[in-house]
Amino acid sequence: MLDLARQHALAAGLGVRWVQAPMQTLADTLTGPFDAVLCMGNSLPHLLTDADLSAALASFARLAAPGGIVVINLLNYARLLSVGERLVGIDRRGHREYIRFYDFLDADRLRFNILAIDWSSDAASHHLHSTTLRPYTWTALRDALLSHGYRDVEFFSGLRFAPFDPALSDTLTLVTHTR
Repeated sequence: MLDLARQHALAAGLGVRWVQAPMQTLADTLTGPFDAVLCMGNSLPHLLTDADLSAALASFARLAAPGGIVVINLLNYARLLSVGERLVGIDRRGHREYIRFYDFLDADRLRFNILAIDWSSDAASHHLHSTTLRPYTWTALRDALLSHGYRDVEFFSGLRFAPFDPALSDTLTLVTHTR
């Protein structure tokens, strides 16, 4: 992904310094402070333990300037868990078909799967890509942020900051400030 990001930045004429590091130790890799810290694209659910979540939130707080903004964007797992819908979507691109679905493992884990089917030859071939996620709900994240000293936690639906509805919104964007 970083290679693709580098290519896009280069094509746009942007001088960006790219860093690859675990979000739990990001503050050990970068030197702040920054006015804003962003954790986007459903990245946080890849942290599977309370300790990893705690380390990441502490790292974000160390990087943000006093009163700085921390923005976290992820799926609205409260809705996803209440609905329990396994099938996320099916789409086709040329000779490839992609089926995205969940396996609900237990209260703290789910597995996101992408079944890629190639129809380019007489017999279809397939490959299953899977990753385990922790479905953090808005209430769990609010409590974790407040326990780490963040303040003024706000909840929005999506990146356009629409009102958040726990029962209806597909995505969750949290905006909070450091002390």
